[in-house]
Amino acid sequence: MEHPQFDRLVRAFGQGYSRRTVTMLVGAALALPLTGRNSTVAKRKKKKKVTLCLDGETITVPKKKTGGFLKQGATPGACPPGGGSGCPCDPCLREICVGSRCECPGDMARNSKGVCGVVRGCTAVGQTAASPALCCSGQGNPISSSLVYCIPGNTTCASDSDCLNSQHCVGNLCASAYVAAVGEKCAERAFDICSNRNQCNTALCTGNLCRECSSDAQCGDDRAGDDATCRCIGGRCVSANFGVALIKQSCSECPLETAFCEDVTISFLCWPRCGRRLI
Repeated sequence: MEHPQFDRLVRAFGQGYSRRTVTMLVGAALALPLTGRNSTVAKRKKKKKVTLCLDGETITVPKKKTGGFLKQGATPGACPPGGGSGCPCDPCLREICVGSRCECPGDMARNSKGVCGVVRGCTAVGQTAASPALCCSGQGNPISSSLVYCIPGNTTCASDSDCLNSQHCVGNLCASAYVAAVGEKCAERAFDICSNRNQCNTALCTGNLCRECSSDAQCGDDRAGDDATCRCIGGRCVSANFGVALIKQSCSECPLETAFCEDVTISFLCWPRCGRRLI
């Protein structure tokens, strides 16, 4: 290094150091981390992060995105040792952990299927409202200057009939909007979430999912049939109480709600799902 400033450094260190030693000391000083004002500026440039626990995994996310992860079921802080979150919440039910309990976020409530959603008063499909915004689907065709006819849509809903293409209404969202809100991990459950067997074509609701039965023991008792035992037939829980079966001349005469048609030689028995009666 040949420079007047370097020569001044040599003189400042004194005569006890060689030019080679001074060169090494200067190089080491330049390699030290920033201090003082420069390091403060560098720290300010770092974005604030928040630690969360999501699906049993500790994650760090930008502070401004925290709300979105909390709605997916994340909880503040790192996951406890051994894995798992503070409580066994189900992100597909849009639950969050509050203390040691799984609850809905503050602006949501559970619907009949146990899924958290924004519940509001609204007008169902087939009825009239003052504006589309008042329809459960958020969609309506104008029929006058002050009325609209509510029609199905793809976003908000109060029941399945508010959704297009036979979508289920899950947590006050049509299935496609629900999956967009909670993530693809819940896509397979969008059409099968339940809180009781009356919401399932199989009459078996286990772990908040409609499932097919594999044994009579899974079906339990038939509350609509004087507590008679149910049978598992073709994956469905069917009432075993003769008092609720309808006698017909052929299976084609059975009502649409029939779970199983049994040929008893001289006639046919139309059996309802457990917990249901045929009309």
